[in-house]
Amino acid sequence: MPAKKPIEMSAEWMARFRSELTPQTQGIALGYCEKLIGAHLQAEGIEDLRCAHDYVSAAILDTMQGVRTWDPDRVNALPLYRHLCRVIYSRVYHDRHRLKQQRMRSYHEVDLDDENSVEVAMSLARDDERRRPDGAVMLKELHTKAWFWLRCAATARPGSADLVTLIDHLEVGVTGEPAVRGATGWPEQRYKNAARRFANLVRAMPTELLAAIQEALARSPANTGADWRKTKGTEIGAPHGDEDATSADVPGVDDDGHDDSWGDHEDLREAA
Repeated sequence: MPAKKPIEMSAEWMARFRSELTPQTQGIALGYCEKLIGAHLQAEGIEDLRCAHDYVSAAILDTMQGVRTWDPDRVNALPLYRHLCRVIYSRVYHDRHRLKQQRMRSYHEVDLDDENSVEVAMSLARDDERRRPDGAVMLKELHTKAWFWLRCAATARPGSADLVTLIDHLEVGVTGEPAVRGATGWPEQRYKNAARRFANLVRAMPTELLAAIQEALARSPANTGADWRKTKGTEIGAPHGDEDATSADVPGVDDDGHDDSWGDHEDLREAA
């Protein structure tokens, strides 16, 4: 994770930190983390090695040691809960990215006393449900149902022409503001209005369909080699590669510390 070395924080800073670290703050961060991990597990079908409490504890420790900077005296300083959510997002994102790059690594410890343990571990490591014929068919059906649900829900809303157009482009892999505006010829404000309506629409999606949409967008051919996560404005930006999560807003937590029901929709709002 961060290469920055721990530093000793001032007594005044520690007192401010402890006063901000209330049970409510920790509860917001924990709830956000549980929702984030759940979305990634559904979308990726991977086994998570750490629970949400571990991520929250690590975020608190990194902040206390100055590894992740939180300056409460800065102009427009973030509340502590929002800072913690950003740190959590960064950790979860990077862990998820590493696991996706290590599909052949077994998550199960090898028993050296068992002569068959190596073969078992290797077979488990290759057991990716999405690569099975039945798994691929199931995902395809979910993708179809999810896009159909979005299109029907959009059509039922008044003035939905731009929203339906946006959904049509996302379905075929045209993601990110530059690509969508280039394909539609929309001005910036018109695009932002459509993206905002799309973000509101996905909040009502059933969980299983939402995960399918995340999977479809993340693996779109148009996204191969393209950093479609680097979007700002209406789409809440997400860290990419080795970027720090503090370069992005935190999805799902408003300025009052309430969950705004982004739920598991971050990848969708990035793609829009």
